[in-house]
Amino acid sequence: MDTGEVDLRPLMLREGCPVSASGRVIAVDGQVWFEPPLPVPLVAYALGQEPAPKWSGLGVPVRGVDLEDLDRRRLKDGALEGWAQLIGHWTGAELVVDEQDAPNWPVRLGPRWDSPPCEPPAGGWPHGRREENLEPPPELEGDAAVVGVMMARPSPTQVVLVVVSTEPDRTREQLGARYPSRSCVVASRWTRAQVQGVQSQLEARLGGWQIYQTGQTHGEDCQIRFEVEAVQVVPEFAEWASTVPDGLLQVQAWLVPAPSAVPPPP
Repeated sequence: MDTGEVDLRPLMLREGCPVSASGRVIAVDGQVWFEPPLPVPLVAYALGQEPAPKWSGLGVPVRGVDLEDLDRRRLKDGALEGWAQLIGHWTGAELVVDEQDAPNWPVRLGPRWDSPPCEPPAGGWPHGRREENLEPPPELEGDAAVVGVMMARPSPTQVVLVVVSTEPDRTREQLGARYPSRSCVVASRWTRAQVQGVQSQLEARLGGWQIYQTGQTHGEDCQIRFEVEAVQVVPEFAEWASTVPDGLLQVQAWLVPAPSAVPPPP
C-alpha cells in the first residue's frame, strides 16, 4: 500500500504573501467579499426578477476593489456583485488589492479514461454498441476487496470494465466468466477502509476546512482518488492531509500564494 503523504503546506496563505485569483466580488451590508466561482444551480428567472446578490458564506474579506469596474456588474436591493481578477497581498485576515483586471479563467482538463491499464486480448478490445455500458456483477458490490469500478473507452464502440481491487487475482476470476475479454483488474494502491476514512473526514469537515466541492473519481491510472476544491488551505486541513496516502487526495485551492503576482509590502 502507498505510504507517501500529501503535503499542502506550499498552498497555505501566509501574511504578506502575494495572491492572484479570479472570482466573484460581492458587496452587501457594508462588507466586500471575494469568493471562488462556486457551482450555481440552473434556475430560470424572468428578466428583472432575479434575486438580489448575496454572499455565499465561502470566501475572504477584500479591501481596495474598484466596485465600478467589475465584469457582469449587477446591483439590486443595495447588494452588488461582479467578477474580477484581483492581484494583491494577504494580510492574514483579508486580501488587499493592488491590481484589478477582467477575470481570467484557467483551462482545466480532467483525466482521460481511454487506455485501460491492462494488455488487450489478442485482436484488441472487442467492439460493441456505440457508448455501451457494462453492468458490474452484483457480487462485486459487497466485496470488501473491491475499491472502485469504472469503464474505460478506447473508442466510441469499445468499452472495458475496470475494477480496482486489493485481491486482483480473485477479482479477475470473478470477472472472467462474464467479461472474459472486456474487463481489466487493477491492484489497488489503498484499501477500501482507507478510501472510506478519507470520505468520512471530508464530509464531516466541509465548512471548517472551507471546502466547496469534493467528489470521488479515478485518475488516468484508474486508481481511486478524491478531488477537493477549497477556498484556501487552512492549517487543520493541511495537518490532516499529511496523514493521507499520496495520490488518494488531489486538492485545488482557489486562493494560494502567487510569487509572480506582486511583491509583498515592505
